[in-house]
Amino acid sequence: MGTNLKTEDGNPSAYARFQTMIKEGVSLDDYVTIYEAGMVESYPRLKTAKQNGVTYDTYISFFGNKAAIDADGNGSLKQPEVVDALNARPDLTNEEKAVLWQLASVGWAARNNPYSTRISAKVKDAAENNKW
Repeated sequence: MGTNLKTEDGNPSAYARFQTMIKEGVSLDDYVTIYEAGMVESYPRLKTAKQNGVTYDTYISFFGNKAAIDADGNGSLKQPEVVDALNARPDLTNEEKAVLWQLASVGWAARNNPYSTRISAKVKDAAENNKW
């Protein structure tokens, strides 16, 4: 990991992302968990999830294997696929399902969230503020 804060194309470097995460209070243990799951790039969504009551581990366990959610295998998640995957998780509360549903695609309309439109709208707002 170099110490430059920007990549050649102007995006935050891995080092800058690490620094941001630590400055925002991510513990080293949580950073390692996120890193080992290959989800450092997803930190803004992880942060949004955590701000809305979903742990890093829960987010990672749900989105860590997108192929299991993507029933038709086309590489993109559709609302019915996400609903089916969430409904197959009895360990999640409806509030957690609402957050995860919205984070599957921040562009989805909050009014379509089958678990909570109120939580969905809150997650969309938070996601807009939690960008690299």
